[in-house]
Amino acid sequence: MYGHTPASWKEAGVKKAVGWIVLILVIFYIGTNPGPAADIARSLGDGIAEVFRNIGTFFENLANS
Repeated sequence: MYGHTPASWKEAGVKKAVGWIVLILVIFYIGTNPGPAADIARSLGDGIAEVFRNIGTFFENLANS
């Protein structure tokens, strides 16, 4: 009913298992290589900050024109 067939339950279970495996591998990587993991996190944070800075610049230029 409502699109929930046994096949979709199996797909959901597989997706959940893959998600847990990926999470465990990420935790393992961080635990065994904290330096490179910190560099990756810093790079991601810098990238996200740059995106928001550019959005701010866009709206500032939009308001000033």
